[in-house]
Amino acid sequence: MILGMDHLALSVTDIDAAVAAGQPLGFDALFVERNLPNPECKRPLLIDHRAFHDVALLRAYGGGTAIEAVRHARRLAAPRSQIMPLLCGQRRSGAAFGGFNTAGPDWPAICRDALGVTAVMAEWAAWRAPLCLVNERAEPHVAALLVATPAWEKDLMFWRDGVSATIASHEPGRWALLKLKSPVAAWQGTVLLARTENAASNYLDSAGFPCIALWSSALAEDTDRLRKFGGSSIIEPFTLTVNGRVLTVIQLRAPGGWLLELIQLTRKTVAGQLALSS
Repeated sequence: MILGMDHLALSVTDIDAAVAAGQPLGFDALFVERNLPNPECKRPLLIDHRAFHDVALLRAYGGGTAIEAVRHARRLAAPRSQIMPLLCGQRRSGAAFGGFNTAGPDWPAICRDALGVTAVMAEWAAWRAPLCLVNERAEPHVAALLVATPAWEKDLMFWRDGVSATIASHEPGRWALLKLKSPVAAWQGTVLLARTENAASNYLDSAGFPCIALWSSALAEDTDRLRKFGGSSIIEPFTLTVNGRVLTVIQLRAPGGWLLELIQLTRKTVAGQLALSS
């Protein structure tokens, strides 16, 4: 069973610089890990596989989905990823952004129609990544993940039937607002899926935000279901110790070319998180 959303991965070239660049946006580092083994089984999902990688988990002051900065190599691979966060509350942070032009979906119009918010596209040069911003007076938080896909119908089925997300609203063939419910409040997530004709498959070291990570209580069962609804390039499960926790992970490609990661949770961990959230 998929239990909720953990993080959105961000490709970076310097882990310390990425952590520092997150602070003006309202992100604190929960932990930083350097020189983690990079399993050989991940090679098909990387442009430039290296033996080790660095990670840092960043969470915004106001909550929402966390961002995991990942350094694979000194250069970011092309093409840029199809995913970006909808980041709210930027007036308080005082961060300055550059403009950004995209040939993909009209995200400001879709965010207005689906979420009723006024959003702008921007580039955060320090992360070399696009963001969609809502300048409201609130603590900075990630309100949703925006996913552009050239396979809108297949990805919608993948989220609904594979991930078990709920369709909150949609404009057929254009966009769908999906809610990922969880018994743990911090693991709940919102995804805004939009059709595009301009998207290439992502890799784990693609520039921007290439991969969404979810929690799973039954890795084999969830992987089989995702395969049934269009998941492909599924790598072998691997084990990694991160922040003192031993994690079992599977990564795969969704129908639209973006990447998904499943992280196995033990019953003890789930019980502990439920106790904390109650």
